[in-house]
Amino acid sequence: MTLSAELVEARHGRRCVVAPTERDDAFSLEDGYAVGAEVAELWQEAGHQVAGIKIGLTNMSTWDRLGLSAPVWGPIYRESVLDAAKATPEAPVVFPLGPLAAARIEAEIILELSAELGPGAGPDTIADSIGWAALGFEFVDCHYAGWILRPPDLVADFCAHAGLVIGARAALNAAELLALDSLPVELASEGSLVCTGSGDRVAGGPLAAVAAVLAAPNAPVVPKGGVIATGALTGGAHPVGAAQDWHCAPGLGVLKPVCVRTR
Repeated sequence: MTLSAELVEARHGRRCVVAPTERDDAFSLEDGYAVGAEVAELWQEAGHQVAGIKIGLTNMSTWDRLGLSAPVWGPIYRESVLDAAKATPEAPVVFPLGPLAAARIEAEIILELSAELGPGAGPDTIADSIGWAALGFEFVDCHYAGWILRPPDLVADFCAHAGLVIGARAALNAAELLALDSLPVELASEGSLVCTGSGDRVAGGPLAAVAAVLAAPNAPVVPKGGVIATGALTGGAHPVGAAQDWHCAPGLGVLKPVCVRTR
């Protein structure tokens, strides 16, 4: 069985496999993208439709330790995207954790493109290509025991993406898009503050994270209408369990709060 097929089966079976870098210390980030592309092909052959990309490992304080100079990326699939634009804390959308092996949650800024973006796109082109922005949650998952992995392992394994919840959309002007770099947020669960975060925790800012991915080797092409989950606003992912309410509120008025309930 190929490694890509093994990872797809691990996702279907909610089980762990030995990480590629544990099998072969020479397994590189380029190898991870190659396996990730095979995983994406198998997933699409099974009927899943790509909706955009997620950006991962955006916490720059970890890059030296991880051997990175830019964030990583992987596909988002339409079947696992939930619309929470009209959700309220009293009536949130519900995300099922049953299919996930080791769920975690990240509060993120989500962007949708009004024009295609590809390798080498600069900040001005990126800003001109944003149709709307929203707060949201990415659910991430891992098929290696204890979430013990290296960047090539993560990229190979669906880039850890498992689902996306998108809050109320806002069409922002250039100044408001730049202000996302300093957007403060509060992440709460079950009515208690979990942590705070800000836009600059995402590789310097959401647009900077997009630019860094598009400037790196293996940069993707994201079509018009594609969404981009730009990375964790709090510097990382948080363990999440069933029957929990999560809420992310911005400290400034350019974006609206978002909430989700798990089951």
